[in-house]
Amino acid sequence: RLIAGGHLGRFVAVPGANARKGITKREDKMQQALYEKYRPKTWAELIGNEKAKSVIAFRREHGGICNEAFWVKGKSGSGKTCIARLIAAEFGDPMQTVEIPGPDLSADRLREVISSWGYCTWSGKPHVLIVNEAHLLTKLMISRFLDLLEQIGRGDLGRVIVLFTSTLKGDKLFEEQLDSAPFKSRCIELTTIYQNAAEPFAKRCKEIAMAERMDGKPLEAYIQLAKDCENNFRMMLETISAGGMS
Repeated sequence: RLIAGGHLGRFVAVPGANARKGITKREDKMQQALYEKYRPKTWAELIGNEKAKSVIAFRREHGGICNEAFWVKGKSGSGKTCIARLIAAEFGDPMQTVEIPGPDLSADRLREVISSWGYCTWSGKPHVLIVNEAHLLTKLMISRFLDLLEQIGRGDLGRVIVLFTSTLKGDKLFEEQLDSAPFKSRCIELTTIYQNAAEPFAKRCKEIAMAERMDGKPLEAYIQLAKDCENNFRMMLETISAGGMS
């Protein structure tokens, strides 16, 4: 089982953690929220987002990703964190991937993360930093990242990938902050887009509901659910968890 370990927010493996609590692996998996349990593990499992996929495919064919920053924005529940984690899993070292909420990222905490970048990873792949809700970074941290992203681009800090995620509303607010334009100009922007996604989302949610024995409605009801939730996949799964489709 993977749990958050240390004050850097990185994930570390803890063998037998469930056993000590008297929880079996199957029970632990059942207790997960559906949106975590069924979070896409591969690009093929990610619904829609063809433009983002094409960007990643292009980079895959032309040397991969290293010493770069990405700004992933989109509606809530549209797969921003999924995309960031998939990039990290493919191009970075999973054991040296740190994920931190933007509001929790202080100068001291960032300094501690950076200190680990001076060491090579066992896999030889880059270190990865994922900053979620990046639109909530303080002005001090925005200023700090301006210099940091320049250093990363030059390769001064070793092999590193930085991934920021932000909601569309948060992105607009972020642009009003000091130095946000120079900040974002140092990032490759990816936007989560789901064109004609209601039916694919509905089919996937019905599959999940059936697997969880929570299904009791026709596909048309799931299509309507997708429209009602504005293609917020997490919200759709939460509705299923609450018995809304049984």
